Amino acid sequence: MRLFLERLLRCPNTKATLTKLVFVEVDGETIDGVFIGPNGFAYPIVNGIPRMLPDAFDLFPEFVLKYQNELNANGIEYRKVGSLSSAEHALKKRTQETFGYQWNQFPDMVEQNRKFFITNYSSVPEAFFKGKLGLDAGCGFGRHIYYSSECGATMIGLDYSAAIDAAAKVTNGKPNIHLVQGDIFNPPFADETFDFFYSFGVLHHLPDPLKGFCSLLPKVKRGGSAFVWLYGKQRKVLNGILEAMRFFSKRLPMSVLKPIALVLAVVDYYCVILPYKVVSTIFPIEKIFPVFKTGRFSIYTKLPFKITYADWFDRLSPPLRYYYDEHDLNEWVVAGNLKNERIQATGKFGWKLYGERE
Repeated sequence: MRLFLERLLRCPNTKATLTKLVFVEVDGETIDGVFIGPNGFAYPIVNGIPRMLPDAFDLFPEFVLKYQNELNANGIEYRKVGSLSSAEHALKKRTQETFGYQWNQFPDMVEQNRKFFITNYSSVPEAFFKGKLGLDAGCGFGRHIYYSSECGATMIGLDYSAAIDAAAKVTNGKPNIHLVQGDIFNPPFADETFDFFYSFGVLHHLPDPLKGFCSLLPKVKRGGSAFVWLYGKQRKVLNGILEAMRFFSKRLPMSVLKPIALVLAVVDYYCVILPYKVVSTIFPIEKIFPVFKTGRFSIYTKLPFKITYADWFDRLSPPLRYYYDEHDLNEWVVAGNLKNERIQATGKFGWKLYGERE
């Protein structure tokens, strides 16, 4: 963890500044340590990543065992602070486990992701990012934060799950990327810190997506930008079939769900996607039926099999999955008091929203 990130962080509970206790430091970067806030709140820094969660010590028992003497000597409470008593917290924990598992199993960067980042998700041109400080809320294994940093932004990646560790490997110490494990509902940053934030394919998995969106907005400067991508309601029949499958699949252990996703991916890729690719090279399907240009066939024929596999796991595993339309996103604009908003469908599978903070 570099000093730049340390200056941005605040206690997610009290919003106060933090004191740092260093256990291991290499070349001026904190590898292991603890942030200490008021009222007894403390958050470990593990493998160079601040873990700004109330039960973070419980997630890293090896860290506690390794530094138990130092923690005790400084009077740091490292026992479990969080609780699974509420249904909402239980959902958040299941989501944390799901995406932590997923993005450590499927941390695959493909060049097509860069195109999707600009054309399907971001709502802004590449030049927008240069020289700005941005927040990737729900950064997963780091594919979007990697590209936004390449476009010239200094980026902070925030993720609730162990996917943040996969992101650390993918970004591989890029100097303009900093990573934090934290909660979108309690972002551990000072208000009006960022020039923009984005969240692609994340908020619709939260127990209260709009609340998550509104929790992030104060962290953006006045006049700063927010843009999100969410699942769309357009494919009502397919969404209904998927939700029927998910009624069972989201309750399965990850080790059971993974081979099921593999079988579905094999059938999908070799019986549907590849035949479509072959036929489309002979017969101009997309010219005669333009709807296929923005459909899933056109997208997945350009991607390797493992992306199909990862996406089937992604469809089946999260405990929550909400869908939106233009009317819903107009309500988000009003709730967030946004100006200069743009709402646009991305084919039949999603919507993107851009707006600026008043």
